Amino acid sequence: MKPIKKVAMILASPFPTPRAYGVTTRETLLSLNVLGHQNRVFCIRSDFMDEDFSKIKDKIIFFPENFLTQIFAFVYKLGKSRFFRFMWRVHVVFSFLLAIKIIKNYNPTHLWMRDPITAYMSRRIFPKTQIIFEIHDFSSLYFLKKILKNPILMTICPISMMIDVQIKLINPKILTHLAPMGIPKRCLATDPQVDLYLERLNNIMISNMKIGYVGSMAPSGYSKGVEDLIFLAKYYQEHEMNVRIELIGANLLEMKSLRSLMQELEIDEKFLAVEPHVRHSIALKKLREYDILILPMSKDVNYVGMPIKLLEYISAGKIVIAAECELYRSIFIGTYMPYFYKPGDTVSLNFAIQSGLKDPNLRQKLLEGIKFAENFTWDNRTANMI
Repeated sequence: MKPIKKVAMILASPFPTPRAYGVTTRETLLSLNVLGHQNRVFCIRSDFMDEDFSKIKDKIIFFPENFLTQIFAFVYKLGKSRFFRFMWRVHVVFSFLLAIKIIKNYNPTHLWMRDPITAYMSRRIFPKTQIIFEIHDFSSLYFLKKILKNPILMTICPISMMIDVQIKLINPKILTHLAPMGIPKRCLATDPQVDLYLERLNNIMISNMKIGYVGSMAPSGYSKGVEDLIFLAKYYQEHEMNVRIELIGANLLEMKSLRSLMQELEIDEKFLAVEPHVRHSIALKKLREYDILILPMSKDVNYVGMPIKLLEYISAGKIVIAAECELYRSIFIGTYMPYFYKPGDTVSLNFAIQSGLKDPNLRQKLLEGIKFAENFTWDNRTANMI
């Protein structure tokens, strides 16, 4: 019997949150429970809560606050320039330092972290504690490089091959543990569900299709590329093909912006719908409603992570169309590949959709995709990392 570990997840950001790191953190906590390990998450206070996060509500311990942290929190919200980003970092570091006593009292055997600055500090504050360090991007590069050059008692976990390659350039001798994003095991489509889906595709006319995108639209100020789907809706309208495209996951500002673009392009709501954010468990269920799922390419040139929604799409057992780019290509090793299209090219996107619909080996491809996704459950990911 493996010894029970006592894990302290430390987030240098507000939690709970509907953003992707919120899903990752929640699902990791749930997986640690399944694996029999004790766990808590120490984090900056958030006012967000939904039914999905209520499952781990008793695991959350907020960083302490005082007059100074409140001042820093007030100031960093006033703008987005380098100064205000610096004030955010000061707020994070100061809040983390206030939480050190609470974390020490918890007496963890493992620290689970993803922020280079607090991870670097933790290596000195907790010199004998094993640190599991997820690397999602190359922010705070100065501290990240210092960690990677001498990762004492640290398990280094890049979430994508592209990040892993860059890490090896910083330290060619470093041992890494690749840790892509995950999916709940319950979301994997079954063979009968695939057969029902194929039966539907055989029975509907192309003009009755539903195409979906489920996820955030522009979480850090950069579009996730959903404009590709908007222009696709325009294309179908111009060709009088009654195909409905739905974008699920917009916040209020994004809904206003995207609907403004719809009006500018004179797209009828019959062809395109922009819907608000829904909680994660509902979003997973909505994937079952679509005939085609599309994953465009993020406009953020610095994005090197692995989108959770890509695995969620594939696990649903549907035709998945993905933008052709190095990041998405690097994820697939083996027999399964989604159907790729050229980003920003409506004709290419429509051709990829037609290729999927006409593929004589579609059933085999869908089953290969589900088998591929099966390797990336949250429980498997967590067990491999710890």
